[in-house]
Amino acid sequence: MIPQPIDPAEPGSDGLRQQALATLGDGAGTTLEIVRRYREEPSPLARDRVRGWRTGRLDRVLAGDFDLIAPREEASG
Repeated sequence: MIPQPIDPAEPGSDGLRQQALATLGDGAGTTLEIVRRYREEPSPLARDRVRGWRTGRLDRVLAGDFDLIAPREEASG
């Protein structure tokens, strides 16, 4: 686990990216991927690619109600 940086990101369009690179390293040997996506329009949707769940109850997910998210069933065999 990596702690949050003490100083805020520099202003500008690339400040947050530069802070992430300084904190997490240059990414050599690792791949960055988007795990979770949230969409409000045209219809609400929260989707987790790694765990394999999706729900249209975006308002409840953003409010912290994760009990409505069922884990992905592992394939047998």
